[in-house]
Amino acid sequence: MRQSEWEPFYQGILNEFGYLRSEDETCGRLMESLTVNSNLVDEDYLTGILNEDVTVLGDGGCIGRDIDRKGIPGTIVCAGASVERLQGLGIVPDILVTDLDGDVGLQAELNNSGVLAIVHAHGDNMHLVQSDIQRFKGPIMTTMQSSPHGNLHNFGGFTDGDRAVCICSHFNVKRINLVGFDFNNATLREGKDVETKIRKLAWARKIITYCKRYSDICF
Repeated sequence: MRQSEWEPFYQGILNEFGYLRSEDETCGRLMESLTVNSNLVDEDYLTGILNEDVTVLGDGGCIGRDIDRKGIPGTIVCAGASVERLQGLGIVPDILVTDLDGDVGLQAELNNSGVLAIVHAHGDNMHLVQSDIQRFKGPIMTTMQSSPHGNLHNFGGFTDGDRAVCICSHFNVKRINLVGFDFNNATLREGKDVETKIRKLAWARKIITYCKRYSDICF
């Protein structure tokens, strides 16, 4: 997704949730400053991992059933907290897309073993960027949701799941297989609000649907 395409989505999200662009940009600058000595990789590195077929794994409770029904063809892209479910299933992703929510220790462990981590900065996770980004010693790419700069990219996306889809479609992945995506039933973590989660899932579905113009997406 190009920046011009993402901007209307982003403005709508800011308006609905009351987020501040300035806070997203402050977190982006923090991320940039803390990763200058990290193992940053470029877009060629990412495209070298992505196959024509990709499976994006979400954190929905349906993940086991989806795997039985669809399998996990192609490059395996794990969206955020779903990495904990994958560990229980014995699945190691090729790429991890995260805003540092969930078990960051496990995410960093995977990255340090060679899994590419695409780590996102936004206004609500500044404290996590501050405390955790330097735990990632393996290959990383950094993203933000406002105007990108320096070593930060913006491929579009709001939640980890739809951001993973945006990344794949941006690099012209032919077919994206969604596994563990349940847009009607929120999987809640401690301290999260169910109403907010449902509204976020609605945006995630809208963004993923838009990406169908670039990739064949199997819901």
